[in-house]
Amino acid sequence: MRAPKGPGIEFLEYLAPRDGRPYPDDARANDLIHWQTTLISNNTEALAQRVRAADNYDFVSSAAAIAIPESKLGFKKGFLVRDPDGHVMQVVER
Repeated sequence: MRAPKGPGIEFLEYLAPRDGRPYPDDARANDLIHWQTTLISNNTEALAQRVRAADNYDFVSSAAAIAIPESKLGFKKGFLVRDPDGHVMQVVER
């Protein structure tokens, strides 16, 4: 993913070495093992569509940006998605 200006983010899938433990299939966002990186976006709906179109990422939340009522968490919308290695990215819109 690349912004029109500034830095970009590249999700990587490490093919070698494969001696680490796999991310548990049944891991949930409220488990101790869970870790996520947060990305702030100006348009989470458009970003969710681009990620969904890439077809190699699994959404933790629904496959669209979810509206947060009254911005109680400091943002209006957001979604969680896993990269090919199972790491979670939280994408939020303020």
